[in-house]
Order: sequence, then C-alpha cells, then structure tokens
Amino acid sequence: MAEKKKLKKPRWIDEFKNFAIKGNALSMAVGVIIGGGFSGSWAALTARQHVENVLIVDKGPRDWGGLGGMSGGDMIVKQPEFAAKDLVEELVYYYDGLCEQDVLEEILNQSYERFKDYEKMGHEFARDDSGRLMSIPQRGLELMRYYFYHPYGKGGAHTTQILNAELQRLNVQRIGRIEITDLVQKDGSFIRHLKASDTVGGSIRKSSFLMTEHFTLKKTLGYTA
Repeated sequence: MAEKKKLKKPRWIDEFKNFAIKGNALSMAVGVIIGGGFSGSWAALTARQHVENVLIVDKGPRDWGGLGGMSGGDMIVKQPEFAAKDLVEELVYYYDGLCEQDVLEEILNQSYERFKDYEKMGHEFARDDSGRLMSIPQRGLELMRYYFYHPYGKGGAHTTQILNAELQRLNVQRIGRIEITDLVQKDGSFIRHLKASDTVGGSIRKSSFLMTEHFTLKKTLGYTA
C-alpha cells in the first residue's frame, strides 16, 4: 500500500501563531486590514496611528504588494501651486460628470502629503537637471499629470518594497495566502471570528479561528497608479 503523502504545513499558520503569542489576537483590540496592496498598506499605516496592533491579511503571498507591485509606481498629485477644484473640473469634463466630485477632491487634497511620504520613504520621482519634477500629462488634460518614478518602469516593485519596510518598522503584522470568506458579527458591532480558506496541495482547506473581542475594519483609497 502506497505511503500517504504528508502535506506541508502552510506558512500562514506559523505566522498567525506568532501574532497570537504576542497577545495581539487574544487580549487586545486589533485593527484588521483585508488586502495587502497599496491601498491596504496605507490603510494599515493610518490605522497604526490610532491602534497599537494592526494585522493585514491577504490572499496572495505576504510581501507581494498586490497588483500595484506590477505598476509603474507613478502618481497623480495635486502640487501646492494648483487648486483641487481645478483638477476636479478637468475630470468632470473628461468623464462627462460621471465621478464622485467630493471624493475626488478629498483624494487630490491629500495626494501631496502622500507624495511627500513616499519621498521620505526613499521613493525617487524623476526630476530634470534643475531639480524640477518631471511629469506626463494624462488624457489630454492640462493639470492631471503623472509624476513618474526614476528609473522609469520599476516604481511598482520599489513602492512595494518601501511600504513593506514601513509596515515592518511600525510592527504591523501581515499574514499571506488567506482568503476571507466570512465575517461573523455579534449585535452588528463585534466581529468575533474570521474564517479563511487557504490552498494546500491543490485543495482548499478552510479554517475558522477566534481572533479578538473587537475588530476595527478600515477601508481607504490608494493614490498610486
């Protein structure tokens, strides 16, 4: 009789155990971010300003950075010399008004701060010999401009790298290869169980584990192309 092949224990189990051992998942409020791409990473960095323990769960490998890792790492930014309402007017014209103008204005107003954050983390945007930022006009519009990474074409991978480094510096815990299937609520406010599925040996293995009394779920918009 052929010997039954033993499945290798998935890495996420050890990652979760390490997270729980520290007391994060058992006794303290945890900010839980679903998705570890650029938007999820920024949501986690924001949550970390308010909650000591933040956990990112992602369906892909822990460090992959989502689809943003395959982007150019370029960024549309409202530079200080421009007014957000002027950029919004261009977008309203381009999309025939089919856009959430108040949301876009808020994103644009915050974009320069995120731009400066990226530079502080070591992300290098292209500049000419005089030090002036270089940009590419978008969609034939005057003010909507991409400020691109130098060297061009490799910014997505670098953005992933610096965001992961910042998450690690702030002790944001991350678990990869987790797909959220259910969030079980109590009284509409307490989320007590997180169910996840994880692919092992070509099959889907489902798990459910008690995380904490209180979850803080945060969703944010990303700014990087």
